[in-house]
Amino acid sequence: MLSLIGSILSQVFSPLGLTALLLFIALFLIHKHPKTATWLVVIALLIVGVLGNTYFSTFLARSMEWRYLPAQQTPKADAIVLMAGGTQPAQSPRVQVELDGAADRVLYAVRLFKEGAAPLILVTGGFDAVRDTCTLLVQFGIPEEALLRQNKSISTAEDVRFADVLLDEKDIKQVILVTSALRMDRTAFLFQQEGYEVIPAPTDFSVTVERWNELMRWEPKTIAMNLLPRATNISLSTAVLREYLGLLLHRLSAVL
Repeated sequence: MLSLIGSILSQVFSPLGLTALLLFIALFLIHKHPKTATWLVVIALLIVGVLGNTYFSTFLARSMEWRYLPAQQTPKADAIVLMAGGTQPAQSPRVQVELDGAADRVLYAVRLFKEGAAPLILVTGGFDAVRDTCTLLVQFGIPEEALLRQNKSISTAEDVRFADVLLDEKDIKQVILVTSALRMDRTAFLFQQEGYEVIPAPTDFSVTVERWNELMRWEPKTIAMNLLPRATNISLSTAVLREYLGLLLHRLSAVL
């Protein structure tokens, strides 16, 4: 019940949810309190305009994603920890497990393993995500005996806490952490709090050097287009803000 309430509140107070709520309230206030309604509409438009423009969303994403960059040479550690995800289950009419936009982490883990980065891959996450991720790893040539599975968690914090149990059983203290660049800072922090030496191996970058340089060019037409709000930019800005909030809460809980 609490998780359901939390999910509802997170949707309502997300940028899009908050914008819709403000417009909904403004609709009821427009006749009796027109000034208040006007201000609510202005705030809603500002949320969409700021979070939806390409410059703001790209800068925000870059500020989180570029904190850790991939190593130039193949790192070495006791195990690779792969945060499960980036897959779609083999549900009809799909004929097999399929990849989505975050599947780069699976491919990167395969590459690291085949380059000799570590002898084991621990896949941690929810039941379905871990099952589908392991199915793909085996299809890509990873031996079953090289896989450890942790599939009981429903949050990133639980991903780390439950993975800690398996890693401790293997006396593993140094890990290569593979996850999306956007989530690397928070996930690495949680593993470090458990006492692990973490070698970040981020992937699935939404902001590349080429994209950033292109965005910084002074071209009036391009600038005008980038200032217009887009749904993809709002989605990216929302994801980054959630990561910042999650990281803040974990850091506060660590010191309190």
